[in-house]
Amino acid sequence: MNNKAKGVVAELAVAHELARRGFGVAWPVGDNEQYDLIVTSLSGKLYRVQVKSAKRNRQNSYRVGFVKGVGGTREPYSTQDTEVLVVRLPYDEDYPDLSAPGYYVIPVSETQISKGVFYPPGKGRYPQWVCKYEEYRDNWGVLK
Repeated sequence: MNNKAKGVVAELAVAHELARRGFGVAWPVGDNEQYDLIVTSLSGKLYRVQVKSAKRNRQNSYRVGFVKGVGGTREPYSTQDTEVLVVRLPYDEDYPDLSAPGYYVIPVSETQISKGVFYPPGKGRYPQWVCKYEEYRDNWGVLK
């Protein structure tokens, strides 16, 4: 599966998780926006959401790019582009004893770097390590 197809799978999985939790989900027409989904929160507020995903690397961590565009100048997302990044990591596919993927719901204002490193809970090269964004794992309350 190529990267575009993997991105579509991640978007659909995030949309499913959002709908399962009672959020409204819509897609922008075309592929020209800096966000993947339009989410209606339970309070009725609209959010532009960019979905990110990654595969497990040799260090048993996941590196996720927080930059827009492919090639050329790779600038971090800003609040002009999107309000929230949702990172979906396939923990359940990579580790038989983990029963669910990891979802990190991160305000874009917290990601002013080019990439984040994520560690599956209790796994990886150093199982005690916790990623910088751990407080946002399953934190769907960001979408108030």
